Amino acid sequence: MAYKIKVRPEDFVVKENSSIQILRKGTYSLFSLKKTGWNTDDLIKLITRETGISISLFSYGGRKDRHAVTEQFITIKGDYRKLSSKTDFFELRFIGFSDEPMLSRHIISNSFEITIRNIEPAAERIITERIKYVSENGFLNYFDEQRFRSFDATQGFVAEKILKRHYNGALKIIMTSVREDDGGDDKRRKEFFYKNWGEWGSCLENAKTGFEKRIFRSLLDKKDDFLNILRSIDKAELSMYFSAYQSYLFNETLKRVVNVKAKEVVSFRLPVSEIYFIFSSDFEEYDYLKNLQIPLAGYKMEFTDEFVKKVYDEVLKNAGINYSMFNLRKIRKAYFKSILRKAIVFPSGLIYEFGSDELYKGKKTLKLKFELESGSYATMLIKQVFV
Repeated sequence: MAYKIKVRPEDFVVKENSSIQILRKGTYSLFSLKKTGWNTDDLIKLITRETGISISLFSYGGRKDRHAVTEQFITIKGDYRKLSSKTDFFELRFIGFSDEPMLSRHIISNSFEITIRNIEPAAERIITERIKYVSENGFLNYFDEQRFRSFDATQGFVAEKILKRHYNGALKIIMTSVREDDGGDDKRRKEFFYKNWGEWGSCLENAKTGFEKRIFRSLLDKKDDFLNILRSIDKAELSMYFSAYQSYLFNETLKRVVNVKAKEVVSFRLPVSEIYFIFSSDFEEYDYLKNLQIPLAGYKMEFTDEFVKKVYDEVLKNAGINYSMFNLRKIRKAYFKSILRKAIVFPSGLIYEFGSDELYKGKKTLKLKFELESGSYATMLIKQVFV
């Protein structure tokens, strides 16, 4: 079914709910960050450049999308209560202190207010049925495409290259992969690096950013020093590459489990791979799926189910990966942390309302309000409703 989301930033509003304790005194300054038009990582980098505060002092639990209005907590180590500021695209508001940095484990849930546009009026009935199904039976807890922005359709995953010790290939993806947010100059420069990979002098001449210049100077000085360069990359960035690959392996495992256990599935294509949805709870194995947890890939993994282990074994075998490879002995800055993730999640307090679309003549809007536990994707709920 046709629909549009994030037509306007205010069509997708996300508020983070946190367990972090707000104190009158503490080691860390605690802020509320409300923003639009910027993802969290890039906005924090901008704030550090403008304030001169080291990025190592900043901590936050979630990387919020730029195509939305988002509100989240961040901490800065030290007393920065006077740092509160407001611009056209963000507001940083001091709310107190904390004795610990803001981390992902502090995020209890996220609250969403979403307006979906360009809906055919004739689709209202089936959409209503799907919303009721998701509200009562939950939806499959896949990672959505936001998680895979570091994936290169031609070259693959950085983390998979690292696991296989293809350090040259991993660095090539980092330096040449074109991202959604890249401007024309960035795209042309990365295409040049891709075509001229190995010609380090030419790459250095065309490098623009400090990061690019540092990498190509290192390679010009020592042409095969790929591993040490990867070791020098920021921990948060390496962790992002690792998380993307863990998410892919989770999705592959979940979809195979669903394909075996569910009575009927509907396929949907993500940029990385195909996934399966279900629209019925009227089958013998539904309770099994509802209570199932699947681990993220790592060296030490907890399997609560032998069937899932068997499926995971097949997924890794197909990828040319074994469990011992996740014990990275040559890169210690970041690692593959394995946690259990629910196969099905339930939105809390889901309410909906159809209306007339003021932007698309003759079409409908759907306004959704709900809450999801940390780590689950509102966009995946929407995909299940509209597939």
